[in-house]
Amino acid sequence: TAIQCQSGWREHNNHCYKLMRDKASWYLADSMCKTQGAILATITSSAENNFIKGVISNARKGVWIGLHKNGGSWKWVDGSGVSYKNWDQGEPNN
Repeated sequence: TAIQCQSGWREHNNHCYKLMRDKASWYLADSMCKTQGAILATITSSAENNFIKGVISNARKGVWIGLHKNGGSWKWVDGSGVSYKNWDQGEPNN
């Protein structure tokens, strides 16, 4: 049975996604997600990456995902390591 997402959210592979249009730092965006019982997006496959690209296609420049550098290594906000990579040239750079 597929998960039922709240109004304004989109479902993909049993996860709910929502594009927040407020301009924010990564830390504020992370906090905003947590107040809604959510986390910044973790991208673990090409299919998920393509879905998220579709969701953000009309977004203003710059969106945050849940990847951050923690103690010298990259981790997702859910604590998992990076298994799928699709970096643009020169990335990650911060």
